[in-house]
Amino acid sequence: RRYASRAAAVAAAVVPPVDPAAATGDDAGEAEAEPNNRIDFARALHCEKFTLQRPLPDSAEDDTEIMPGGALFDGPVRFFAGGGGGGRKKGTVADDPDDGAGELRERAQAMKEALAKIADAPYDDIGRFPAVAATFRQFMEGEQVEAADVEAAVRTLHELFAQDEKSLEAMASTAYAAAVVGDQNHAKVISQFARFWQCHRGPLAAAPPRAERGLEARTRSMHGIPMDWTVRVVQRAHKEDLVILTSTEGESH
Repeated sequence: RRYASRAAAVAAAVVPPVDPAAATGDDAGEAEAEPNNRIDFARALHCEKFTLQRPLPDSAEDDTEIMPGGALFDGPVRFFAGGGGGGRKKGTVADDPDDGAGELRERAQAMKEALAKIADAPYDDIGRFPAVAATFRQFMEGEQVEAADVEAAVRTLHELFAQDEKSLEAMASTAYAAAVVGDQNHAKVISQFARFWQCHRGPLAAAPPRAERGLEARTRSMHGIPMDWTVRVVQRAHKEDLVILTSTEGESH
């Protein structure tokens, strides 16, 4: 509100015109720099005082649960055409009948319907997913897979879990594999994950360490959470944020 009122005041201000020919000495240089249009003046002030900044790849605000290694995801994201919940982020499709929009809508609708029949991830799955992903990484490394392919597979698993929000058991099912079969890379990773899920026995690997993000620090301060408790805020694609508190005894709430 403060910024909006300031911008409105600047936009309403009347900047008197300046005649450069009448200015002399230092006044002439100042006159040339003074804007004659209040819109230009407001735009220049906005750019100077409120510059937009892109987060750095190693920013502590990045969600390392979703993007492992602190890297910003720059790969393709699947979009649904049209409205409705329960799918990926909404997108728009052109109305030109020759651009394949009709086929894209049908595929998107079919995927939405297939995913709607698959069980959503319970809180326990969300809480243990970092450890599951770490164990999946170890499994892939044991499969003699190239290091770059291992990283890509783990990243894709993070992406799918964040976008679809389905249970881990369901993600290893044939129904989920059929839902994502339209993307060759996703289908390959889910096939690998299903094999891992069937083969794995025993405890999960330890989740990689992560720094507390700004949102989590603010949540801790706002609610007076003890410093020896762990605060994790999971930002979900289609639901409200999930706050997970872990006590010193390892109990999660």
